[in-house]
Amino acid sequence: MYPAIGREGKLLSFLRAHWLSVGFLVITLLAVLIRASGFSYVSHDYSAFLEPWTLYLKRHGHFGGLASLQSDYTSPYLVLLAFLSYLPSPFY
Repeated sequence: MYPAIGREGKLLSFLRAHWLSVGFLVITLLAVLIRASGFSYVSHDYSAFLEPWTLYLKRHGHFGGLASLQSDYTSPYLVLLAFLSYLPSPFY
């Protein structure tokens, strides 16, 4: 193999030395782009359950509304939902 000359050589030596970091960065950027392309999508689960429950918790005192919230989800999830109810809605 011939040694690379000039800028190309510096670039190739950098990529050889840091291939794992560069690969991780490329994959992360692709994942962010793919995720960002779906931001405008609102799922049925969000519009049918998550948003109404969050609005209910906001109207009933956030954590105070947990006692009267009609849900079959686990308590830790509902507490997390009560925390999320402090965020501006909609938070998708």
